[in-house]
Amino acid sequence: MRIIENARKSLAGWMPEPLTVKIGLIDYHLPPGLHLIVDRYGLLKESISPAPFIVPDYLDEEFVRYIFSELPKLLERERRCVFIEDLDERFTKYVRQGLSYTTDLLKRISTVYNVQVVVTGSPVLEDVFEDWVNVFTVYRRGGGIYVLIKPDNTVHKIA
Repeated sequence: MRIIENARKSLAGWMPEPLTVKIGLIDYHLPPGLHLIVDRYGLLKESISPAPFIVPDYLDEEFVRYIFSELPKLLERERRCVFIEDLDERFTKYVRQGLSYTTDLLKRISTVYNVQVVVTGSPVLEDVFEDWVNVFTVYRRGGGIYVLIKPDNTVHKIA
């Protein structure tokens, strides 16, 4: 039994406990990993709690440099959810390669720090990266606003 306790203690220092992050409008708890929100109405991003790190509006190399070097430093000091708005508009050249590299890097960061990384963007992002933990798509239908959550394929009315 003592060996198991020592192993747990050593793993606890190596792998941080997962954070609890919630999207309030639909009362949905996010597991660690990379999540996509396709929401042209901006309803879901305001309901993420606790407040995430918001990545500045950098473009191209400056954006990649921030993700690669500054974001890990922030997460070392304080682990919390990371929020990146309009990921598909962060590159003015080599867009496909930039998105591919960045999503791979963000997936690794979410794994190492055991945090949630939430990005917003257009539906095109769903095809650029296939390992999204969840994809939230907000849409209007018959006077109501709904969110479709993949891969669960559940629909929630939010307005």
